[in-house]
Amino acid sequence: MTREGWHQGDTFDPQSLAHDALAPFEQLSRRDRQSLRVAVVAEELEQHLSELVDYERGPDRLLLIEEMTQGMRVGMAPVDEPSDEDDLLGTIVRWDVDPRAGELESIEVRWDDGKVMRYHPEARELRRLE
Repeated sequence: MTREGWHQGDTFDPQSLAHDALAPFEQLSRRDRQSLRVAVVAEELEQHLSELVDYERGPDRLLLIEEMTQGMRVGMAPVDEPSDEDDLLGTIVRWDVDPRAGELESIEVRWDDGKVMRYHPEARELRRLE
């Protein structure tokens, strides 16, 4: 609804696109929470919702802007064939954000051997050291 211009309001008003139930679940009235639970069961949405939270975990998951810090240690992501770069470690020195999407666009790493290189998160070339 927010993509269609609706916003949270004190009362429901379709003229101004205000909706009193556009709020986090915990802030909804007991009646609205119960109606939502019934709708989830009736529409068989539980399976679809559970698939949404089944995202990648572990050190090789996609790097996100929320976790970027200067000095964060990283390594090269494992590849099928072993190489000399498998043990290479580095430090994040900076990153760029796509201003339109607000997403991580590139990550610059200074490797322990002194080289500085730029990587794109979607390529999944970097891994966390966890």
